[in-house]
Amino acid sequence: MTTFVTTSLDTDHLVDLATWCANDYGIPSADWQSLLACLAPLRAHNPETYAHSMRVGLYAGGLGAFEGHNASYTLGGGCVHDLGKLTISNDVLRADPFTDTDFAIIQAHPVTGFNMLHDDHPLLALVAGLHHQFQKRAYGIGLDHPAFTDLSEVARAQVVECIGIVATCDFYDAATTRNDAFAHAPDDVRQNMAANGWPASRIDWLFSNDLSASASGKGSLALEVR
Repeated sequence: MTTFVTTSLDTDHLVDLATWCANDYGIPSADWQSLLACLAPLRAHNPETYAHSMRVGLYAGGLGAFEGHNASYTLGGGCVHDLGKLTISNDVLRADPFTDTDFAIIQAHPVTGFNMLHDDHPLLALVAGLHHQFQKRAYGIGLDHPAFTDLSEVARAQVVECIGIVATCDFYDAATTRNDAFAHAPDDVRQNMAANGWPASRIDWLFSNDLSASASGKGSLALEVR
């Protein structure tokens, strides 16, 4: 077990840590560099969303390893889940307050991300397209999309498991780092996540492996070396 203790990680450190994890989880270097190249325009467009994506990838990779899933898939899926926000204006991404009109615009990002990734990274594309599918206000490509339904039963199960992990990590990172009305104290985040049906074991793992400086002044990420 390797534990990284961090303080308010900047973006370069997040990328370095994610790269270390990608290597540890067995992602070929060329594949990882291809994924980072896909994400580079998002970093230029909206650094906050890019950093959020890196944190979600780190959380999802660590949680996937902890639960015995394919950590390379959960890491990659977490990193690309919001790629479709590349086409959303910063006026919307940084809106405060966030209005119903803003929400209607931002609902396009899963489909956009799916389309951007599908040719080169078809399984990661499904994470981008489906990561909002299991929330109360579901949106995205839908579980009836042929890219999902044409998979084998085993592959569909793997995709669903990855989406569940990424969605949990996405919610957690947004709730603990965003500097707006969505962010809450740790106890409120726990209650909100429980009310939304996220598994208690995942909630506990995330709070025990927090990467942000907001909750405790430091974060630690326990990574199983596999």
